[in-house]
Amino acid sequence: MFEEVPVQPTKHPSSAIQNYLLQQRPNARMAITTDQDWIALIRDDDDICPSPEEFLERLKSSNIFRIVENKAGFVRLERVQTDSPTVDNSAAGGRNVSDQESSIHPGLTTSTSSNPETSDSVHANEKR
Repeated sequence: MFEEVPVQPTKHPSSAIQNYLLQQRPNARMAITTDQDWIALIRDDDDICPSPEEFLERLKSSNIFRIVENKAGFVRLERVQTDSPTVDNSAAGGRNVSDQESSIHPGLTTSTSSNPETSDSVHANEKR
């Protein structure tokens, strides 16, 4: 009755990005990402959510982020400053998204929390 469609295993895009950040900064204790980080890597021609490997390839070839680590051992992506309030990565096939930065709190204890000001979720992955 229903046609079987192959399904990829579900994994939040932030998980792959956080693991990559922790690999890049081995002394970091925790990687923190927001939804805006991975949404910026989605292209207009994507019919489905890219695989974690594809997100990482896009992140590595992107010039809209840099990796920063604070003294407390938190590592995150930071937008490269632009002249305009939005980052236009459409030439690379990505979506235009707001350059607004989400606040990151050192006392973050949950893996996902909602920021009502930006309708964004903050995701954290603590190194064990």
